[in-house]
This record gives sequence, structure tokens and C-alpha cells, in this order.
Amino acid sequence: MTGIIRCLILDDDPNDVIRLTHQLQRSDATIEVRSIERIAELRDALAEPCDILLADYRLTDATALDALRVVAEVRPGLPVIVVSGVIAEEEAGASFRAGARDFVTKGRLDRLARAIRHEVEAADERERTVGLEGRLAASEIQVSAVLSRLPGLFWTVDRDLRYVLGGGDVLQRELPGWAGLVGSRLQDAPGVTQEMIAAHEIALGGTGVSFEFAVGARTISARIEPILAPDGTVSRLAGFGLDVSADRERERRTVQLATVVDALADPVIVVDASGATTTVNPAVSRVLGPEPEQLIGVPLRELFREGHAARIEHALEHALSGEAVEAVEASALRSDESLVDLELSLAPIVERGTVIRGAAIVARDVSARNALQAELRQAQKMEAVGRLASGIAHDLNNVLLAVRGYASLLQEDLAGTAAVADVQEIADAAARATALVGRLLAFTRHQVLVPRIVDVGDAVERVTTMLRAAAGPGIELVVEVAPGLPAIEIDPVQIDQLLLNLVINARDAMGEHGRVTVTVTRAAAAPGDAPAGSIEIVVADAGPGIPPELVERVFEPSFTTKDDVGAGLGLSIVAGIVAQVGGTIELDGGRGQGAVFTLRLPAVEQAPEAREIDTAPVPALAGGNVLVVDEDDAVRAVVQRLIERIGYTGTAVPDCAAALALIEAGESFDVILTDLASSEATRDALLAAIVQRSPAPRVVVMASSARESAGLGDLPRGTRFLAKPFGTGDLDAALRRPADPPPEAAS
Repeated sequence: MTGIIRCLILDDDPNDVIRLTHQLQRSDATIEVRSIERIAELRDALAEPCDILLADYRLTDATALDALRVVAEVRPGLPVIVVSGVIAEEEAGASFRAGARDFVTKGRLDRLARAIRHEVEAADERERTVGLEGRLAASEIQVSAVLSRLPGLFWTVDRDLRYVLGGGDVLQRELPGWAGLVGSRLQDAPGVTQEMIAAHEIALGGTGVSFEFAVGARTISARIEPILAPDGTVSRLAGFGLDVSADRERERRTVQLATVVDALADPVIVVDASGATTTVNPAVSRVLGPEPEQLIGVPLRELFREGHAARIEHALEHALSGEAVEAVEASALRSDESLVDLELSLAPIVERGTVIRGAAIVARDVSARNALQAELRQAQKMEAVGRLASGIAHDLNNVLLAVRGYASLLQEDLAGTAAVADVQEIADAAARATALVGRLLAFTRHQVLVPRIVDVGDAVERVTTMLRAAAGPGIELVVEVAPGLPAIEIDPVQIDQLLLNLVINARDAMGEHGRVTVTVTRAAAAPGDAPAGSIEIVVADAGPGIPPELVERVFEPSFTTKDDVGAGLGLSIVAGIVAQVGGTIELDGGRGQGAVFTLRLPAVEQAPEAREIDTAPVPALAGGNVLVVDEDDAVRAVVQRLIERIGYTGTAVPDCAAALALIEAGESFDVILTDLASSEATRDALLAAIVQRSPAPRVVVMASSARESAGLGDLPRGTRFLAKPFGTGDLDAALRRPADPPPEAAS
């Protein structure tokens, strides 16, 4: 089975349904998924198109055994795979005895897509096998009726050329008198010519004969085959004929259309049965360059670039076997060695209805279309991944906020005890997880950016130790930073991500030994540069370089040359960050001499900002009342604790509606700390109430990604943005400092 597989999931755990759906769509794009939660919905769900059922063994109101009984009653033959986290051996055996085709644990979902396709194909094969005997029996009954309805005509004669039987639509329409000639000599049948008699006499010698004859206005292409007796002698002759009048008309029109083909703007190439070019129209020269006579005799595959020739040869094989092949894309080589993208349609050239003499190929230049489609696919890919990443970041950052917050509280409570080291490990793990979320959002260009004016030299020096550790003991890392460089505006974490990904990429290219050079200088002025110029960061390695055919793909998401190692996100993250800060990136593949990545980041004229230490002690704001608004219970609890720990008075509510009720009841707050997680109408009502208060409380908006902060509408003046997850220092700074510009989103 090669088409879409429609998969039904029976599982009452929404998280498991999401995991199963994500795994299947990532493993096999041809699997469509829908899901139900209760056994009571199964009968109705099976009434809709479905190729396979995935059933969790343990449901709230049933087990997979109940589901198997329903399937046996409603859809016998539908394959069922039991999916469960833990299952006893007796339960697994009972599942198979009840009709389950396979069992997959939730810890081994990597084999799920293969198991589904295997069972669906096996079910198809079982269905075909069951129907085969019935079809064979029916065919015996139908064969006589089919013979009488065959297109064209057929007939049989004995050794004396006496007519035995015949049929076919042409015989019934054009030669109705033959039906009464059983036992008569063929020579006496109406419409029989001397050439037909001669062909029959040749066939009596044991050789099949093909010929054409006319019946009224129709042209019949016929063949006579000898039927041998057990002793090897010819006992009868069987004749078969097809109406080829339309084919002959097409041949006539082909001659007339020759001038039209020559006038076409699209190249037309005709090849013989060996695949060698026999005819081309003038458009071939306009698109590919060579004159028509230079292409005669050239195999079709030689016109196309290496790697695409096999695709063309495969399509040509189908065309030469009688199939029409549409929309085959390949890159052809022009005479100047440049490439042009072509979309080819291939059709067999058939003579006399059955003989394939070659193929006709119509090519269309689709270079411009492909370029636009590539841009669109990339944009759609990034948008889809961005939506997924933002959703993951929202939930994960809420969890990380709770972990970091409680770890911070415990560190202070347990100061001076042995347990504080364990709490530090928790805090460090949460920090690493936070960095991973940041990398995911950087890749999708949806992370929350808090750009600052950064001394690039200081930033590179700060990350050098981490770069050396990432490179490994066998790699020599040389970092050269020119003095007196201007500052750049960037989130400091992004500099770490840029250099770390490039150094790791260089390390993987070289293996255990080699040299990586990181050079940071002021770039020469170029059109479009900022007034302060640009900073140029060059990362060069001593590896084997990157082949030219891969240079244009290295920045694609999930593209990797490391086989089973790596996810292929490193360089795409680098490209995403560079694009966000308005810079450019260039790659010199340097085949055999190492790869060189050159980043140009716009400089600014402002002085660098002082570095903030999140763990630094901060003074409390005496008497400050803060209203915390967040739908997540853990987030509300930990943020309220953190607020109170640094000296504020905190009140926590789950949504904007509850916050609005407090304000309308006369409660007074200095700061509203909110993620604005409510309906748009309730959120707007809260913001309007805030603006109307005198004095109006300041607003601090919490969010996990720039996507979450987009579309919030008009916020009160002075609103500050706080990215989740945050620490005590970030929280206090957000509550006391004046508003920053709105957070940036990826362009």
C-alpha cells in the first residue's frame, strides 16, 4: 500500500495522543490520524473510513480487549495494534488471542509507523487473497460474455480455413454476416481480401502473422496466431484485430502539427527506443544552447546534471514501456555549464497501435517557479515549526519558572547547609533546560529577545572557556579579537549560541584533532551598513570543507551530514539569529582546505550596557503591592513567593477576569504582573480599567516567546516585558525599572 493510511487512536490520555500523533507524522507523512477517548465512541468512529486502530490497553472505562470485541463485530478484518506503557504477559497474550495484530510499548514508538504500514499492507493482502478465488470462479462464467464484447474483433478457423466462431464489437457492427458463416470457407465471408487469405495460409505454417485491412471506413490491425495440437501440428488459427483508425488519424494529424511543435516556446525532444535523441524543436537551442543537429544521437540522460540523469532514465523506461509520465523535474546542463530547472512530460510514440518506437518529451523551464516555491516552502516550514516551538516553550517555561523559583527560595533557606549543593544542581539543570528552550526558539525565530548594547570583545572573551570545553582536548582553538571594536545590539545569549554552534560544527567536521580559528574584527564598509559599520566574525576550521552541492543546503533545518549523530539544527540556528539581528552570513566551502563562515553584524554607536548579575542582591520596594495574573497554578504560587521574598506584597489570581474583579472592587496595586491569559474581551476590559485608575498601576507582561506577545493590541504606557523563565534579579528589575521597548519578534 502506497497511499494515505487512515489511523484511528483510542486513548483517553490527551498527552499520549499528542505523542503518538507527533511520532507518526514525523515518521511517515502518509499516515493521517484521528482520535477518540472512550470505548462508547468506537462504533461510530469505525463507521468512518479507517485502515487501522491503535488502542491503549488500559482505558478509564474499558481495556483493549473490549475494543477488539467491538472491531470483531463491526469491522472484522480491521488490523488492531495495542499500544501501552506497561502490560503483563498474560494481558499481551489475551490481546493477541482476541485478534490484536501487534503490540507496541510507548517507550518504543520509533517502530510504530513501520508496524502500522506492515499491518495495513498485510490486511490488504489478506483481503485480496480472500477475494481471489471468488474472482477466478466468476471469470470462468464471464469469459464467454467478455469475448463477445471485446473491442475490435476475433475469429477462429480450422486448418481448411473454415470459419468456427468470432466476436468483438467491430465484428458485430461492421461484419454482422459472419455470425451465419460457421462451417463456411473464409474465402466466402464478406469483406475478406486476398491479402487476408494469404496471411492465414502463412500462419498455417506455424508462424504468427500481423497485417492490416479495411472494414468500411475503419482500419483494422490484425494478427493471426497458430493453435497447436498435442502432437505439435497446427489445429486451428486464431485471429485478433483492433480498430486503429484513430491511430492512423493521429499519425495524419502529427504531420500537420509538426509546424506547431517547431513554434512552441517549450523544448520538445524525441528519442528512439534506445533513449537517443532523434528530433528536437528550435526551442531546445533557446533553452539549452546547442544547435539541434548537435543533439542528434545524444542519449537523453547526458543532457542532465549528475544525480538527475538516473531520474530521467527511470521516467524514460516507463515511457518506452507505454506509459505517459507527467511532471518529472530535473536540472539540465546548458552549453555554458549553467543549470536550468525543467519539468518534463514524457509520452510513448506508438506505431500501428502496439509498437513503441520511442518517446516524446516536452520540457518547460521552471527555474523561476522553483525558486519561488523554495522560498514559500522554507517560510511555511519555519512557520509550522515556530508554532510548535512556541507551544512547547509556553508549557516548558512555566515548568522551568517553577523549578528555578523554588530552587532560588531553597538556596536562600538552606544557605550554609550541605543540602544547598543539591539545590544548586537543580538550579543548574533548570538553567541548561532554559538554554535548550532558547535554542529551539532561536531556530524558529520566535524566542523572546531582550537586546542590549553589548561589548562584542567582552562577550567573546566570556564564552571562550565554554568554547574550549565544547571543542575538546584535541582541538586547538585560537580566538583573536581586535581592540577598540564598536558595540553591537543583541541578546548576549545569542552570541554564545552563534559561536558555540559554529565551533561544534567545526569540531565535528575535523574529528578529534584540528585547529579552529575565531577572528573578530571591524568589517570594511559595505552598502547598507549602519553608520557605525559592522562587526565581522570569522570562524574557520581545518577540516575537509563542504562540497559545492551541499553549500546551499547547510543552513536548512534538520539537514545534516553526520549520519545518526546530530539533529541538523546548529547551522540553521546560527542563520536564524543572524537574520534576527539584521546581519548576514556567508560560507566558503573550501573543498579540501576547511570551511570558513563569515558573519557580519551591524554595529551601534552607543556605549555597552553594564552587565547584570541575576543573583545579585537587590533592595526591596517598601510597600509595593503586586497583582500576579497567570493561569498556571505552579507559576502563580512561585511568583507570589518570589515577590514576597524580595519585599513586595503579592496577590495571585488565575485570569484577567479575576484581576478585573479585584480592581473594580477597589483594590489598589502598584504593579500588575500578568501573562494576559484570558479572552480578548476580558483582557481588554482589564487593560482599560488599569488605564482609568489614578494613579494607574504599572503593567509587566510575562510570556514564553515573542509569538505569545504578538497581537496583544495597545498596552498601557510604561508596560514592561518579562521573559519566562526568569530569576529573582530579573523579576525585581522588571517591577522597578521603567518600560523597555516592545520585545522583538523574528522578521
